[in-house]
Amino acid sequence: MLSGELSGALTFAGYSGRFSKLLHTEEIQMEVDIQRYNMDNEPLQRDSNPRLLRLKVPGLAENRPSVLKGDHLFVQERFGGSVGTVRYKGYVHHTELLEVKLGFHNQLVNKFIPGMTVDVQFTFARLPLRLQHRAVQDAATKPMMSHVLFPQASSVGVFQNIRDPDTRSCTRFSFYDRMLRDNEEQNRAVRHIVAGTSRPAPYLIFGPPGTGKTMTTVEAIKQVHNLNYKSVILACAPSNSAADLLAQRLIKEAQFKASLFRMNAVSRRWDSLPQDLKDARCCNYDSRGEVYFPSKEEIMQKYRIVVTTLATAGSACYSAAMSLLERLMTQCPLYQRGEDGQYDSRVLTKLVRNYRSHPAILKEPNNMFYDGELEVYADPLVRESLCRWENLPEPAKGKFPVIFHGVEGTDEREGNSPSFFNAREVATVLDYVNELLNSRGGMRVTQNNIGIISPYRRQVQKIQHALRLQNYSDIKVGSVEEFQGQERLVIIVSTVRSTRQEYLKMDKDYNLGFLNNPKRFNVAITRAKALLVVVGNPYTLSRDENWGRFLEYCRRNGGYHPDSCEFQPRNDEVEDVLQRLAKVNLDGTSEPAVDEGSEFSLVQQQEDPEWRREN
Repeated sequence: MLSGELSGALTFAGYSGRFSKLLHTEEIQMEVDIQRYNMDNEPLQRDSNPRLLRLKVPGLAENRPSVLKGDHLFVQERFGGSVGTVRYKGYVHHTELLEVKLGFHNQLVNKFIPGMTVDVQFTFARLPLRLQHRAVQDAATKPMMSHVLFPQASSVGVFQNIRDPDTRSCTRFSFYDRMLRDNEEQNRAVRHIVAGTSRPAPYLIFGPPGTGKTMTTVEAIKQVHNLNYKSVILACAPSNSAADLLAQRLIKEAQFKASLFRMNAVSRRWDSLPQDLKDARCCNYDSRGEVYFPSKEEIMQKYRIVVTTLATAGSACYSAAMSLLERLMTQCPLYQRGEDGQYDSRVLTKLVRNYRSHPAILKEPNNMFYDGELEVYADPLVRESLCRWENLPEPAKGKFPVIFHGVEGTDEREGNSPSFFNAREVATVLDYVNELLNSRGGMRVTQNNIGIISPYRRQVQKIQHALRLQNYSDIKVGSVEEFQGQERLVIIVSTVRSTRQEYLKMDKDYNLGFLNNPKRFNVAITRAKALLVVVGNPYTLSRDENWGRFLEYCRRNGGYHPDSCEFQPRNDEVEDVLQRLAKVNLDGTSEPAVDEGSEFSLVQQQEDPEWRREN
């Protein structure tokens, strides 16, 4: 019944009702997911702080359950085979690898004795949901929001500040970043944003990876701040790493450093902040490293630029999975190409100059996703720096710094963890890291130059553990989402998936992992400047249109490393037979892909809860 209510076109009149239903549905699933982690007969321990008690939580390290500072849970005393009637609320003061420190009412703390056991009921923070409910309800009561959410050509430029932003003399500013001055597209975008040519409609900066979207956004923030002294700017990003990047770029100039406030969630620890943001003292932490929240009036009085993260929620369905920006780009005529093939510069600028990657890294995604419009502008000294790395396949040396390393590993899971890992790929990734850091020829590679991407949390943790054993603590390892907007000299991708057909179907049906996900594929292979290494099973990945094309691209240019996995593409008839055999379980893959008795959502069984991504 709900799917029928959500199947029609999204309109401003139905906006609030539709998203309210989606949020309520999301909350129901969250309630089901979190209750599966409840524990019985678990021992409490006294902390060194006598006012706190400690509780071991298996799976805490991989956010299963996700328990953050400021959250709460409930416990009830155990008396042999019976459970006490009093339910105590415990607030999380601190989280560690396997334990949480909890503050309870004195009634429980004072009667604590060693060996006390409790039943534990986990909860989730409802504040993000409440804020989202309030946001969609407020939008429905403010007619002006219709021009933001569903912009029409008739409203474009109603609040324009400057009549002709393309006339250079019409504005008094000079560029803070001189590179933008000579880039026609970035220059135009900044001038139109400052002039407000789209207002009240959103102005979109659209560009493939490495084209300077962050750089352009930072320049626009600086210019608006400088030219409109009454302006107060709220800069939002989808993750802490992306928000930190904006703040780091802005505080490089003293005038913006004094005006900027980086707002963090109460759950974020002081030691996770980048050092330059700590030094700038522009974040909401006190002298003890504890989060505090100034009043709105204090923020408005002291700061003109506030940088923070967005709280997002949404299941893998049309209405919530598609962002506002994607909907405008794909469904709003105002943001489509005109008859002349050009975009309306009053509301959108497309960036096409890539300042990041070697041409070989860029070529295939450029053809696959960007109509071949991307232009290579990366620094030749940087992009060519690893073209003669000794571990490149011989046919690729000097021209093709892309490796597909074929590995036939195994999809594995541990204990009650539903997340996958691939031990063979972990070992291969570590081999590449060692070879890069100990390389004798070409550019010297440091730990900070390397990024490792994998779609499954357990694989990320396995790789992190292997790196720590080698004292490689400065190599960033994370999901595709954590690398959004970032770049490294070298990117290593561990795809994890092996040959289990039912797992592949699950990935496809529920938008998990890399397969059948063009967006994740695109982001993953476009983070590298000088060297891209993909580690994966070629037979598995070749079943996906995008990965299959990328694999053939590597083979054709000498970048395929077979290891013990010599690959020959299967013809369509053989592949069709294999897929039909898999459907009737004649290929030996009879184990179900997920716990059929589990009430978890399938997305929850594979990845972090969408509603608890903090980094």
